[in-house]
Amino acid sequence: MLGVDEDEPENPKEGEPGMRLAILFSVLSIRLRFYIAVCLMVSGGVQASELHWSPDAEAAFLKGGQVYANGSTRDALDAWMICLQEGESAAIHHNLGVAHYRMGATGRALWHLERADRMGFMHPDTQNALRYLRQINGIEELKLGLLEQLALLLPEDVWSWIAVGSFWLSVFCWSAYAGLLRRRARYRDVGILTLLTVIVCVTAWVGIVQDSHRGVVWAGDADLKVSPTTQSESLITLQDGSYARLLRTLNQHVYVEAADGTRGWLKDESFRTFRAAL
Repeated sequence: MLGVDEDEPENPKEGEPGMRLAILFSVLSIRLRFYIAVCLMVSGGVQASELHWSPDAEAAFLKGGQVYANGSTRDALDAWMICLQEGESAAIHHNLGVAHYRMGATGRALWHLERADRMGFMHPDTQNALRYLRQINGIEELKLGLLEQLALLLPEDVWSWIAVGSFWLSVFCWSAYAGLLRRRARYRDVGILTLLTVIVCVTAWVGIVQDSHRGVVWAGDADLKVSPTTQSESLITLQDGSYARLLRTLNQHVYVEAADGTRGWLKDESFRTFRAAL
């Protein structure tokens, strides 16, 4: 049992707004307070996993699995693309990545698998497929900064839920603290913790912005050129599936940095960032 803080006035004014809010929450049970906090966090963002397909899309998803199991990869791709048109999900991108790998399209396979990895919770099947595909093709991965590593710990939607939920929980805690509620130290400590959580989420979003420049050569081998023209001299040829970081765009070309540090220009249709829409 916590005691009253020494800096708490003995006779707070019950008519103050902060005091009314504090009295309201003080009569609630601990379980109900926790439930309210959870509701605030859930209402903080749109849950991407609750993706509702039309009956046609659901039928296409099942058909894709059936024809893929029977060896008809092209028909499976067509079926799963119908699902993708109604909304993205980690499962669809994973299936498309594996199917593209079977078709020999390494770049497209890596793009879909990386996309699935960013939408899911580090699913081991997706991460194993990524490691295997990079290993057998000798593809060097880009080095990640600390903020990018933080951003990839959770899907970007989850960072949003945590940030918004923590913000409103912090507002409540500091309102209760300002309302001269008993056991103010408890609300102060939770308020500080939730503010720190918001800061971490904002930092993660900075990492997400940095990660949005990472991508892959996804339409076959591509020549990395000195300037953004078709007649320009070629520096090196990047194989299908090579990782690169987008630096800027110009004249339907993208200026990128390859995994080995070489910088040059690619045609924009041959390169796609992992967070770009299909």
